Amino acid sequence: MKKVFSLLLAVLTIGTVLLTACGGPNYKTDEAPSSLMQKALQKVQGDPSDYTEPESDFIPRNIGELKGLTDSSLRLHKVSSNFSEAGIFRLEDGDKAKEAEKAVRAYIEKQQDYLKDFLSQYEAAEVEKINNAQVRTYGVYVVYAFLTKSDATSFFGEIEAALKV
Repeated sequence: MKKVFSLLLAVLTIGTVLLTACGGPNYKTDEAPSSLMQKALQKVQGDPSDYTEPESDFIPRNIGELKGLTDSSLRLHKVSSNFSEAGIFRLEDGDKAKEAEKAVRAYIEKQQDYLKDFLSQYEAAEVEKINNAQVRTYGVYVVYAFLTKSDATSFFGEIEAALKV
């Protein structure tokens, strides 16, 4: 009986170690969203100075209250007919990040629903940005962007590279 118990305990210990090792990638938690935004915008087409920060009430007005938000950086393209937009939110912990991700997804869907009636009036690149809008979570960071597919790949790639431990 003792041998069976010892064997079972050993198997459970090894299983726990293997499951822990198989977890997703680890990400930093102390990078400033403004610094990440600056690096990532340098990877997209155009000039990073073409982007501006929105009004201070942009988050609560458009996305809602993000509980546990510790820092953020948002950029909108200065030209109103250009739908390029990006945001980086740092939350207190992973659970708060999951909640924030849901809120950001809802914001993206709301924007897509609102703009779908006007898409025929815009250039194909702008329509692509709206249809390609993405949100990703990297540990305590929630990142979203309305960018072309090519720019989104570069933007999110830079964010992940900067945050990956």
